[in-house]
Amino acid sequence: VYKYQENRGSSIKRTAQGFIFNSEFTPNNGESLKSVRFNYGGPSHMTEYKYDEATKSYAKLRNNIPMVDELSKIPVRATNLLIQIAPSYIYNGVHRAFENVGQGKGFYLTGGQMIEVIWKKSENHREPLKFYTLDNQELKLNVGQTWVNVIDKVSLIDFNY
Repeated sequence: VYKYQENRGSSIKRTAQGFIFNSEFTPNNGESLKSVRFNYGGPSHMTEYKYDEATKSYAKLRNNIPMVDELSKIPVRATNLLIQIAPSYIYNGVHRAFENVGQGKGFYLTGGQMIEVIWKKSENHREPLKFYTLDNQELKLNVGQTWVNVIDKVSLIDFNY
């Protein structure tokens, strides 16, 4: 891929930064939360994440069925969950698109705790999506799998404390 890009005269130098991570597991000092679930827009799109204290991770379920790795059959897990709430609209009468430029509300879940966050995305497509605490500090995540879930404000969010 790199050789192909070089031959085309494209830069292969990475300029965008990703998320910032803590050097060791750090609770976010939020509300204790056992699980969260939301609907992506239909009866077959109910997504739930359940926290497991032993692994400090969240198992993903879809319509109450654990999501597993296709080869190992081991449940997939994430250390960090980011929920980005963004306006959406339907195009082509079928597909949902999200307006992910600007800023909005969201949630960060890690270690069985949840805090409210703010997401920001500039119009420059080379700039990454970033999440901030409510006091405008860039969010630091715990090392591990991180999943970003984008939902709209009309999606039902059910927090199980």
